[in-house]
Amino acid sequence: MVSRILKIVSAALISITLALGVLMFFKGKRSQSMEVSLGLEDGQLKTCGEKPNCISSSAEPGTKFYYPPIEADNIEVIWDNLNILLKDLGYSFEENSSDKYIHATAKTKIMGFVDDLEFLLSEDDSKIFVRSESRVGYSDMGKNRKRMDSIIKQLLK
Repeated sequence: MVSRILKIVSAALISITLALGVLMFFKGKRSQSMEVSLGLEDGQLKTCGEKPNCISSSAEPGTKFYYPPIEADNIEVIWDNLNILLKDLGYSFEENSSDKYIHATAKTKIMGFVDDLEFLLSEDDSKIFVRSESRVGYSDMGKNRKRMDSIIKQLLK
């Protein structure tokens, strides 16, 4: 009797795990073909929505969404190096990128989830404003912030 119950519980757990795996796979595929509304709004990067899967220099300082802009005296050199670094790291550049705005995408290895990264050069302020957001899901578990930390650490060394 106990063995039969264990088999039923095991089968249920395996079924649930498989169902969640399939769901995550399809969410990853969906994120690859989603239309996204990114770019500049009144000359600035857009702010984040309500979900904790986004960071932005346009967010209110002190909020969970805020990420400080990159500041340097030689910001044009940093900008050029950022372009090179993103290419070296394998990020894909999107068509709406320009001389002062970069829209790149990062894709997770296993499930193929797509995150959007944006950078805006402000030569007048000697800053590069940043934004990174996951296309699907509620929380990114800090992935966008960690990714941006890594990019900036490599950029400024």
